[in-house]
Amino acid sequence: MSDPLPEPGLEEMRQNAIRQAQMQMLTQAQNQAQAQAQAQAQAHAQAQAAHQFHNHNVQLMQQQQLHQHHLPHHHHHYQYGGPAQAAAMYAQVLANEQAGMNAQHAQLDLMRQREAMRAQQALQAKAHREKREEELKDEQEATAAGGTNHGAIADAAVVDAAGSDEALYENYVPAKLKEGIMHPDQIVETSTLSNMKPPDIPASFKHHLADTVRAGTLSSLQLESIVYAWMKFECRLSLGHRAGFFLGDGAGVGKGRQIAGLVYQHYRAGGRRALWVSVSTDLKFDAERDLRDLHVAPEIKVFPKGAGALPTGNLDKVAKEGVMFCTYSLLIHGSGKVADMAGKGCEVDPQLLVTAGSRLKQLVDWLSKDTHGALVVFDECHKAKNLINESGQATKTALAVVALQAALPEARVMYCSATGASEPKNLAYMTRLGSFGFDSFKEMLDTLTSSGMGALEMFALGLKATGSYMCRTLSYNGAEFELQNCPLSEEMTLMYDRSSEFWQMLLNVFRVVEAARSGDMQKVHKNAAMKWAQFWGAHQRFFRQMLLSAKVPALARLTLETVYEKNMAVVIGLQSTGEANISQAVAEMAASGEEVDDFVSAPAVIIRNLILKQFPTTSTQSQVRDKRQFWEALYVHVYAMVRRWKQTPTVAAAAAAAAEELAPEVS
Repeated sequence: MSDPLPEPGLEEMRQNAIRQAQMQMLTQAQNQAQAQAQAQAQAHAQAQAAHQFHNHNVQLMQQQQLHQHHLPHHHHHYQYGGPAQAAAMYAQVLANEQAGMNAQHAQLDLMRQREAMRAQQALQAKAHREKREEELKDEQEATAAGGTNHGAIADAAVVDAAGSDEALYENYVPAKLKEGIMHPDQIVETSTLSNMKPPDIPASFKHHLADTVRAGTLSSLQLESIVYAWMKFECRLSLGHRAGFFLGDGAGVGKGRQIAGLVYQHYRAGGRRALWVSVSTDLKFDAERDLRDLHVAPEIKVFPKGAGALPTGNLDKVAKEGVMFCTYSLLIHGSGKVADMAGKGCEVDPQLLVTAGSRLKQLVDWLSKDTHGALVVFDECHKAKNLINESGQATKTALAVVALQAALPEARVMYCSATGASEPKNLAYMTRLGSFGFDSFKEMLDTLTSSGMGALEMFALGLKATGSYMCRTLSYNGAEFELQNCPLSEEMTLMYDRSSEFWQMLLNVFRVVEAARSGDMQKVHKNAAMKWAQFWGAHQRFFRQMLLSAKVPALARLTLETVYEKNMAVVIGLQSTGEANISQAVAEMAASGEEVDDFVSAPAVIIRNLILKQFPTTSTQSQVRDKRQFWEALYVHVYAMVRRWKQTPTVAAAAAAAAEELAPEVS
């Protein structure tokens, strides 16, 4: 009997296992053969490289020996260790090259990362701008949809929360007044004040500005402050004086327009005389503009007319009605020894400043003849904040403001300032705000001072609750700030350089003069200190005006781009215009018979006044005899400078010549 046959499945499995083992062995053999071939090729390449390196070193040794033969006094030590050392040196060279390549790759990777970050930041900035443009477009569409028919009620629908300032500011909408157009810009109020609502407006109260509401020359929130101010004027304080109103609005709300509206309210209610006090005579033209921009009748005139000063004497000869405009500095004129005593720290009764011949007396006499009760507006009233200071020395301006209010108990008084008070004592001159149950206004201020800043906030809330205070400001939500570099033209660069040379010459002159002075040394030092103060003050004003002028071309170009390409309004703020100096120079030129047919340079006026008032043109005979060498050196220096300047082409000619020299190079 034959043996049984194996199962077919097991046999196939054995055959497959054998074949797989054979394939693995074959693959391993092939891999070993390839690795051996690569090793042999690499060894061959290294041998060739070592051989080449060896030949190169042999050539170097031959050249060195030849060099040593020609230069026997110089000894060079060179050792060569054969092919093995050559291979090692060659390997080191390759390693150094690889390290350098790795460093370059790392630097490139770092540069790519930085470019990627910049690109990401640019995309984020672009997305932010696009988002803001869409928000502005939506706000404009909402404003257009609201129109003027909805008036103050549309304010709440148009403006959203004040963005990042949400915790500090709230959008402002008149709470009790429901007439007037929406304000053209977004206005906000501090979140603390927004929690307090002003008092109700009685249904029987009627203002006299309906035509301004129809014409749209007063916005709803501007009309609101006028209404509350007039309501407050009808209240009486404990001493019988009319209560006052504090307007603390910031930029963008239009304090000037509100004052103008209050003047018309006063006139139409029966009043005929008003006093507008501010910090500068230039602001008189702004007051006239604000009154004119209301576009209502009758026209109320502002005195003095033109650029003239307020005349002395009886003001009834100037005007029977209208607005008298004056500055705070004018209020103290003519008060004499009383004002001087106040300036020295002596305690003075403010009413003593209203003396015969003083400006205060002149204004009080004119205003007191308004049988309806005059209107007095203290614009930028923070000028009078130092009635109480740490040294106990009241300023003349603060005393004059208090004296004017005390002399006119029937006057309606409004205080206007965006920076009215940073601490309670700065409110001391606002005597018409009331004492809120305290025995005196001073006692109330002392209590506020001792209670800290929280008490001052509570006081502001109390003022708003009684209708005595409004404080709104323009929202900066979405505002972007960017610094622009203004390139200097060739002409302005030359002008600046020559101005520096001129001022250096003046400095040398002043130094020589100071060294040559003789006589009473105490008096000499006092005069010298005064002259140096004049010199450096003029120096600062001169270059400030020059730098301001240098920015004008770039500013004009940027303005045109903003208006025509972006369709946006432009507001330009100037730190100083130099208008006072220019006006004085023009008046002097006209008085001397000179014809003014061109622009007057503010820097030129500054340096001209310094030379006329401070430049030494005479000296005593003793000074010349004792310090003759100083004066001779000074004369030579000035003469050389003037002579060289006469031979120098003008700035315009030099700039044109430089441009002509540059033109061929550019072409």
